[in-house]
Amino acid sequence: MTEDAEFCLENFLPEIEAATESIELSEAEKEELKGAMVGTVIKLLYAFLWQVRIFLETRLALIFFISFLVAGRISCYTTIVQ
Repeated sequence: MTEDAEFCLENFLPEIEAATESIELSEAEKEELKGAMVGTVIKLLYAFLWQVRIFLETRLALIFFISFLVAGRISCYTTIVQ
């Protein structure tokens, strides 16, 4: 496990859980929050692709992006969402 993953799982997520354990959301609020999170992820992906548009011509950014997803680097985010 990498140092970043270890920090995320052992320090960051427990603190987030402790800080938000008293917050209760209705089903409608949960759906609204999910929609906002999906929108944010789409915007981040678009920003990433726009920023490296020059590298897309050589396909390096696309290879990096696919490798990034396959490597599971967004596991910290998916753990928070669940």
